[in-house]
Amino acid sequence: MKKKIVTIAISVILVLLVTSAAIVIASEDRTAPIITLDIPIGNSVIYSSGEDKGELIRYVKAVDDIDGDVSNSIKIEDVYPTTDLSTVNVIYIARDKSNNIAKISYVFNYIASKQEIENQAKINQNAANAADSANAANISATNGTSTKSQESANIATVAPSNPVISLAQSEVTITQGDIFNVVQYIKDITDDKDTRSSLFTRIFASGYDASKVGDFPMDIYCTDTDGNSSNIVKFILHVKAKKAEAPTTAPITAPITAPIQAPVQTEAPILPTEKPTVIQTTQPTV
Repeated sequence: MKKKIVTIAISVILVLLVTSAAIVIASEDRTAPIITLDIPIGNSVIYSSGEDKGELIRYVKAVDDIDGDVSNSIKIEDVYPTTDLSTVNVIYIARDKSNNIAKISYVFNYIASKQEIENQAKINQNAANAADSANAANISATNGTSTKSQESANIATVAPSNPVISLAQSEVTITQGDIFNVVQYIKDITDDKDTRSSLFTRIFASGYDASKVGDFPMDIYCTDTDGNSSNIVKFILHVKAKKAEAPTTAPITAPITAPIQAPVQTEAPILPTEKPTVIQTTQPTV
C-alpha cells in the first residue's frame, strides 16, 4: 500500500514538473525585434567616407513585440561600399532583453574619399587584366559546356590563392528603373587571406542598365587585395517595362450658385402735397 502511494506521489510530481517546464518554455520570448528605417519625406541619407557612423543610426528604429522600443540596442555590424563607390551597404543588428537578435541591411548613397577612388581604379585595372586572362583560359577549357558546368569548371580552375565566389541565384527580374544591387545575389566569397567583408567591396559585374528594358547576361567575379581574380559566375538580369499608369481626371462637380432671392418691394415716401407713388422692381429673368 505504501509503495502504491509513493508511486502515485512520484507520478504526480513528474506531471507537475513536466507541466511547469512546458509553461516556462511556452512563455519564453523567441521573437527577434523588427528593424525599420524611417526617413522623413524630403530628407535623404548620404554617407561620406570617414563620417561618424552615428548618422547612419539616426533614422533606424527597432521594436520588439514584448520589450517595445529597443532602438538603444541598435549597432552597426558592418559598412562596405559597392564596387562603383556610389552606394554603401550598412548592416544593422538589434537585440531584445531575451537576447533575440535581428539583422538587416540597407543601402545608402555614398561619397568616397579620393584615396578610395584611386585604389579602386588600380583594382579595376588589375581585375580587368586578370579577367582577360581568365576568360581566355575558360573559353578554351570549357568550350561547348552548359552554364552550370561552366561555373563548376571555373571554380575548379581557380588557384588555391584566388578567391572563390558563388551565387544565391543565377537570374532575377526587376522593373525598369528599380535599384539593382548585384551584391545581394552573392551567396558567398572565400579567400585564403582576405575577409569576406573585404572581398564584397571588390565585386565586379559586366555592363548592365537597369533603366532600359531587356535581358542583360553578366559575368560576375571578384579580386583579392593581391589582385588575384576569382572564378567567373554567370548571371542574367531581366528588366521589364513599367506598367502604364491610368490618367487621372478631376471629378466633375456641379457649379455652386448662390440662391436667387426675389427682390423686396419698396415704397417711396409719401409727400403731403402729392399722391403716393409705388415704385416696384421686377424680378430678373433667370
